[in-house]
Amino acid sequence: AAELIGSLVARLSPALDEAFCHDAKAVVEKGLDVREIEVAVLGNGEPVASVPGEIVPSGEFYDYAAKYLDDASELRIPAPLDAETAARVRDLAVRAFRALDLAGLARVDFFLEKTGGTLWLNEVNTLPGFTPISMYPKLWEASGLPFPRLVDRLITLAFDRHGRLLWTETYPGLVCRMEGGARRVVADTGVGMFADGIKATTDGRLFVATVNGGCVQILSEEGAK
Repeated sequence: AAELIGSLVARLSPALDEAFCHDAKAVVEKGLDVREIEVAVLGNGEPVASVPGEIVPSGEFYDYAAKYLDDASELRIPAPLDAETAARVRDLAVRAFRALDLAGLARVDFFLEKTGGTLWLNEVNTLPGFTPISMYPKLWEASGLPFPRLVDRLITLAFDRHGRLLWTETYPGLVCRMEGGARRVVADTGVGMFADGIKATTDGRLFVATVNGGCVQILSEEGAK
């Protein structure tokens, strides 16, 4: 055991020296012989998953050069998976999306061990690439949603999510909400523009509000005081 530890330290030491030139912390992980599987997720309250895809890098790692500078890396869409594994990957991608309370889009990346078939969730990318070679739009195109319709769907999802927010109208003190494409007055605060915290209305009601991207969102009504 001591010899094994000594051998590992000798092999890792140069890599750690290099890592500590760039940061005060370094992460050492067990190496796995895996395939990289990716799934595109789309939606707000009811997200859906695309067919899985697989990245086969031209080198040991899918680094900048392998992704953007050479043409040797391969994107396999759909990924050559058995039906059970493909369904499991898609289900886990949606569950991860929901667990993180995401909205709009995300690409969920997995590692699939070549021996044994163990599946690892590697990362969730909440702003995946949208270049001509990017996996996210390619996955949706293979799933029956071409690029123009994908963009249209994302815009619709953004408007749908934004429409559930509350904000102050042009007239200070009026808190409004989008309902069915029309603004409806929710409360007359009588205290001017909202800021984070509790604000009173003219009828004695209290609201807990937060400012979100320039919009005012009512979090809860505290009741009369």
